[in-house]
Amino acid sequence: MGSGSIDILMRRGLSFAWDALHEAVDLSWKPSLVARVSVEATLMDADMYTGYVTFFSAEFAERMGMGEASDLPGLQVALTSEDCVTPLAD
Repeated sequence: MGSGSIDILMRRGLSFAWDALHEAVDLSWKPSLVARVSVEATLMDADMYTGYVTFFSAEFAERMGMGEASDLPGLQVALTSEDCVTPLAD
């Protein structure tokens, strides 16, 4: 997808991550989870972009330094399961 698709990729990724983290809130064992949503240029074509959604336990994310300033390329947003207690509006 071209650079005009960055907004679409982020919206889709954030919506997917929010819904998944919202479902985790209702689990009986109450996991504390983090999702990293990112968009960056592909390796083969700098004018094409792809999106990623990666889930971590909050403990692992803290050990990795997620939430701190990052030198990773591309646009990134982190969400926690505690952020996603309410469902997204339709």
